[in-house]
Amino acid sequence: MITASGSLGLLFPPSLPVILYGVISNTRIDDLFIAGIIPGFLMMFAVAAYAFWRGIRLGAPRRQFTAREVAGAVWEAKCELLLPFLVIGGVYTGMFAVSEIAVIAVVYVLVVEMIVHCEVGLRDFGSVSRESAILSGGILIILGMALAVTNYMIDAEIPDRLFDLASGYMTSKVAFLLALNIFLLIVGCMIDIYAATVLIVPLIIPIADKFDVDPVHLGIIFIVNLAIGYVTPPLGLNLFIANMLFREPVIKLYKAALPFIFLLLLVLLAVTYIPWLSLLFLKRP
Repeated sequence: MITASGSLGLLFPPSLPVILYGVISNTRIDDLFIAGIIPGFLMMFAVAAYAFWRGIRLGAPRRQFTAREVAGAVWEAKCELLLPFLVIGGVYTGMFAVSEIAVIAVVYVLVVEMIVHCEVGLRDFGSVSRESAILSGGILIILGMALAVTNYMIDAEIPDRLFDLASGYMTSKVAFLLALNIFLLIVGCMIDIYAATVLIVPLIIPIADKFDVDPVHLGIIFIVNLAIGYVTPPLGLNLFIANMLFREPVIKLYKAALPFIFLLLLVLLAVTYIPWLSLLFLKRP
């Protein structure tokens, strides 16, 4: 269950893959996060429902629910729990742009960690800032190279050539989306999501546009596919991480992950062929 659910957060703020996809595809990032609400919760519900049913069948031990323990845990995590509401509420209500809420979130975390919890002191601030700068610099380099590759592909008319090639084998939007899902599932289990976003997104966006696929809908399909790819045998990254952490044979993890993959694929089909699951909350002219 942990292995299968490890990548479900990719659709929710402040997901870096969603932000990266938005930058490379020139799609509004807040629209992508809004569009990911229903698909994200559908994926969570599918994994949780199967785990619940499986736990009952295996006779897993249960612990009596007590409201006092829940209240105590919520109170201990009160500062951390406020952050998602701050980010999501600020973006979805239109009070702040994504760039503005990013700065606000950083200031909030600094105040909580340095003043409220006192877990980061003034002596640690320099090292934390340096590590953050290195991470941000790496992301900016990736973005710069991604935009360069995108511009080259457009100038070389590579997407148009790919569309001409694809149109010879498929003539309908349904066939294109099916082929796209198969392709992205293979990519997702073999290539890191950031590399896949940089390499694949510039290629599929013009082709999807030819088949009248909404760019926001395409973004959700892309992220859901790569999230499933993390647990898809034989090369899903989460499977090998679980292999190291739980010290279980990879083949055993393959078998255990199959029911979860099947349910997530059903959600993927629903998200792919029922566009309003992604576009319901978007304000369109």
